[in-house]
Amino acid sequence: MKDAQKIINSKELSPDQKKRIAELFNTRDIETALSTAVKYTKGNILLLTNALTEWLEHDVPILDSYTTFEDLFDDQLKRIFHDQHILKTVTKIFQVLCTTMESLFVEELLEIADLKSEEIADVLSIIGKKLNHFISQVNSKISLIHKTLAAYLTDDSKKTNQFYISKKEGCFLFAKYLLKSVSVYKTFTNINLVDLAAYAACSKDKKLQKTFLQYGKKLINEFSGAYIIHQAAAKINSYDAMSLLLDLFSCRPIDETDQGNVTASYAAAAFGNHKALEALLDRNANVNFTRLGLRFINETVEMLKFCKTFAFWEYSLLNIAAQNGHIETVLTLLQHNVNISHQTSFGSNSFLLAVENGHTRLVQEMFLRFKSDWLPSLNQALYLSAKNGYLDIVDLLLYHGTKDICLSCNSSQYWTQLYQTRLQAINSRKNLKLFNYIFLDDRRFLRCEPALEIAIQNGHTEVVKRLLKSSNDALRCRESGGRTPVFTALKFKRLEIFNILMQEGISKFDRCLYRKKREQKLDLSQKERKSI
Repeated sequence: MKDAQKIINSKELSPDQKKRIAELFNTRDIETALSTAVKYTKGNILLLTNALTEWLEHDVPILDSYTTFEDLFDDQLKRIFHDQHILKTVTKIFQVLCTTMESLFVEELLEIADLKSEEIADVLSIIGKKLNHFISQVNSKISLIHKTLAAYLTDDSKKTNQFYISKKEGCFLFAKYLLKSVSVYKTFTNINLVDLAAYAACSKDKKLQKTFLQYGKKLINEFSGAYIIHQAAAKINSYDAMSLLLDLFSCRPIDETDQGNVTASYAAAAFGNHKALEALLDRNANVNFTRLGLRFINETVEMLKFCKTFAFWEYSLLNIAAQNGHIETVLTLLQHNVNISHQTSFGSNSFLLAVENGHTRLVQEMFLRFKSDWLPSLNQALYLSAKNGYLDIVDLLLYHGTKDICLSCNSSQYWTQLYQTRLQAINSRKNLKLFNYIFLDDRRFLRCEPALEIAIQNGHTEVVKRLLKSSNDALRCRESGGRTPVFTALKFKRLEIFNILMQEGISKFDRCLYRKKREQKLDLSQKERKSI
């Protein structure tokens, strides 16, 4: 809701649109009208930024009795389709448009809908005159104005609704149209095989699916150099569609790796397509597949960030699903007995990855299921959640007994083993094989920062309050530069936090205690050495 409010407030609206919004919601105050619009759409950002202003331009009436856009859909559809013959005439058009949110040329739409010649004139007339509130026409292409309308029309819980549109029928029309093209031209050129498989599976038509497999196997050589299963894993979330494609490419290894050295199951986990992932795992895909580890040093990038956002060294399926917040995917992996303890190349487990990226619901689920497994990670989890301002996660961790503690800040690199070198300190011109190196997300140890310290640095006032409510022991902690939290508040100009800390009874004799030469005893990169 807060994000939606910010977006609609910042969006540039014309004076006429502002006036229209005020009239719609019976107020002269534009701020009140915008707030009402946010509540009206239940915080749906796409509706706010697209559909609302579109309907303003078309002068669509909005009644006081409406509480959601679904109410508006229902009223407008009743007004347009009071004559059931009109609805019946355009049903196939809606079936096609609800199946794909891509724009279609008018001629293409009519052909896919498989209309009779005597129906076409009526359909074009209705589209042009009666459906302009719901259909967008740009450069001779047609699409629904918003996917929410498609979701409303195809909602299976509303099959008794007079405006219910069968997505299955739309899939049938699409699959039939595309297979006809294959039959005529004897090739899949210009046809997206993944989309075709999705339409055939969605149609539930066994005959169509059989035809798909027959054509596919006959022309299988067209896809010899393509990773179709990987493409499907990244694009579609359908058990049936993935199963259909696996039947087609049954001769290829289920754990085949692509040019990025990942399996299709990894791609499905990364994109959150848990149904497609389920199909792969049911065909014995490796649930514990792990990406390759570190092979090189690139001194032009910050290695830890590079790994988390691009390289994903030694990430497992569970690691990437957790980092991306795909809770259904995580649950699917757990059902297939995935190894929950696996760590990435920089030592983070799936719980920490979910914490660091603020996936509160997933963190709760993983914590409650496997609390004992995460106990060694809780202090790091508290640090990461405080660093990023994730108040709900901070609260969860503190509620379950996690403590914000001071860290040892002597000249010992105590968190690494004897003779181990930190990866971040290795020059890229040197051969990695010559080193006994360790790669860790260890800023907390390098800088001796408790959760309170990093929350103050980043200005997370509510997190600071919650940490102090739990305990004020961290007020005496000193980071690597010798500062206590109150001096950090001054350095980073956090006035509100400074006042909060002063109310905790800070001694007026407190001072910074700089630790001389500590940085000379640690394995640091040049950039790290300047910041310690």
